[in-house]
Amino acid sequence: RGALASGRRRGAPLTTASTARPTVAAHLIVGKHEELFLPALLRSLEGVVGHVIVNDNSGMPDGPNARVLETSTFGRTGRLIVDRAAFIDFAAARNRVLQLHRRLGLGDWAAFVDADEVHRPIAVTIARHLPRLSPDVAIVDGYTRHYFQSFRLYTSIERRMSFFRVTPALQWSGRVHERFTGVAGRHLAIPYVYDHYGGVFSMRRQAAKGRQYSSL
Repeated sequence: RGALASGRRRGAPLTTASTARPTVAAHLIVGKHEELFLPALLRSLEGVVGHVIVNDNSGMPDGPNARVLETSTFGRTGRLIVDRAAFIDFAAARNRVLQLHRRLGLGDWAAFVDADEVHRPIAVTIARHLPRLSPDVAIVDGYTRHYFQSFRLYTSIERRMSFFRVTPALQWSGRVHERFTGVAGRHLAIPYVYDHYGGVFSMRRQAAKGRQYSSL
């Protein structure tokens, strides 16, 4: 198992993605379920991030989200990096992505994204200004609007990490609801609200997600 960069020959060096020196790369996890909002997420990241790094832990060489990833703008332009590895827990998956970011030299900042969220156009401007932040800012928080069984009704708007500075000591911990250790700096909250659609899925899928979380 290892990292496969879309548009790159198998066995080629993993350094080619760093030539453009992007300032932000998106970190994403997908698994054995089809992520219905993944196309919308990837479109919303265009212009925000230079690369998308994905941990695909579906356990299949051509998982349910592979085609969407490969046919996205990032896949077609060689800016998609897919790491296939068996699922252990969420921290382990996030750490694999973080290690790839460092190994490939994909810039000082990362976007923390989930497959069932969609970013707003203003995220392009936010990402563009990240390099101008004071060095003591380690994490930029926005706010997510959580929709439930509807595209009009939402249950809450909650503060959430949107971007983080990739530093040497940074690591993920926690099997579920993973969190950072080794944060070298402070949080900065900005009035940026974007949308989370994890609650619009069927109750059957919500129950399956709950059983997965409780098993970890």
